Amino acid sequence: MNSPPAALTGTQSPAIEHLPEAASQQEAADCIELAETYGPPLDPAQRLVLNSWLATTSEGLWSARTAAYCVARQNGKGELLQARSLHGMIQLGEQIIHTSHELATSVNAFNRLRATLENYDDLRRLVKRVRLANGEQGIELRNGASIKYRARTGGGARGLDHIALVIYDEAQHLKPEHVAASSPTLATHPNSQVILTGSAGLATSDVWWQMRLDALRRKPGRFAYVEHSAEQVELDNNGRIISTTPPVDDPATWAQANLAYGSRISFDFLQAQHRLLGDQLFAREHLTVWDQLPEMVIQAGAKIPTEPWLNTVTSTPPTIAAGQIVMAFDVEIDGSYAAISIGHGTLADAYVETIEHRPHTGWMPARLVELVQRWQPKVIVFDSGCGPAASLLGDIRFQFEQAGLSVDILQPLTSRDYRLACNAFLQAIEAGTVRRPQVDNDRLEIAGLTARAKEVGDTWLFDRRKSPEPIVAVTTAAMARSQLSAPAFDFFLQ
Repeated sequence: MNSPPAALTGTQSPAIEHLPEAASQQEAADCIELAETYGPPLDPAQRLVLNSWLATTSEGLWSARTAAYCVARQNGKGELLQARSLHGMIQLGEQIIHTSHELATSVNAFNRLRATLENYDDLRRLVKRVRLANGEQGIELRNGASIKYRARTGGGARGLDHIALVIYDEAQHLKPEHVAASSPTLATHPNSQVILTGSAGLATSDVWWQMRLDALRRKPGRFAYVEHSAEQVELDNNGRIISTTPPVDDPATWAQANLAYGSRISFDFLQAQHRLLGDQLFAREHLTVWDQLPEMVIQAGAKIPTEPWLNTVTSTPPTIAAGQIVMAFDVEIDGSYAAISIGHGTLADAYVETIEHRPHTGWMPARLVELVQRWQPKVIVFDSGCGPAASLLGDIRFQFEQAGLSVDILQPLTSRDYRLACNAFLQAIEAGTVRRPQVDNDRLEIAGLTARAKEVGDTWLFDRRKSPEPIVAVTTAAMARSQLSAPAFDFFLQ
């Protein structure tokens, strides 16, 4: 095509939109007013995104405690992040961490915000300090607000607290360990928020893919997702992605994916990019066409059927008092992740929940002490055949003794016990006699969707080694359930 079609402009309606209920858009209105005072007018699509980020509940909390925005490059994502940061710092007094996959991306965002603050006298007077050290860039305001720009690492946010907002830019490269490193920084703030922004997901974008799936599944909770894409995406009855993409050389397709087409993005630019990149790369970079769903979130090969597992979610978890639960812990084969889960109720009406899921194992003994002191579990079980879990027993016993706790509640399961627990857990899922809570980015749900099995003799067990995702959340849930009692007068439920 040699010339652009007449009057073709970028589509302002997102391809995927999942928003929680909200009581007020006043914070968004204030943010938009501030952004347009010190910058160009925002597109309708940009206003929608800010509304999804800054909508509040009737209690004045963020409707979306986690908010995600996926869009191709050059479509104004940087303007939105600056708008949110300015509003957070100037009008809310927030402390913010802005992280990117590459340091250069964080530095660009820093330079953009710094330039805006320096270009206006009234904004300049608000600035207390600008930190320029490479890798430590940041801005402090006189009202106590601050923003720090960092490249992501496994421990890049450790040691910080009372953070109100964490921004994960380039979220297509985000890994669970990055989230784990930053999450504790939000714990002490009463109204914290996480914002993720990025372009089309890659085959390795496990966290980013999970966000998209949560939106497509209309997962309830304080979670928002907006995506501008040329892809037409839906889920089939088995929860699998069905995706179609219009012709990638059609300017109408370009306008569908790029809200800034016809204004900040020209026909000539996209035409040149298409010639340079070819169909596949152009589709990903400029049309937000995602790579294939990565193995870690594909249900193919999983032991637990998708639909029954998704149906185990309950919106009304039971009220649990001390002394009413059983507990289990487990460790991945390579020690990369460990988990603690609880079980409550009976075998005929079991409630399971993963209450801790963290990288590595050093945290486990002390955390078990805290949980035992709080919940007084009847028993704590673990798979004695799993080396990493069993190897923690000495440290756990020591810390229990130091805290004056009985070690008798620590009960190893034999290999046979573990296999029986796995089999019985699957049967309970299929029978609809097990429940779990609805939790944002739930590791138990992911583990259940991806857990694979291996045959052992005439039975099977969940295979920690060959499952594409860490599955200790589901193995601990299975073991915890196995310790619940049969209902009274029913000797057939085992």
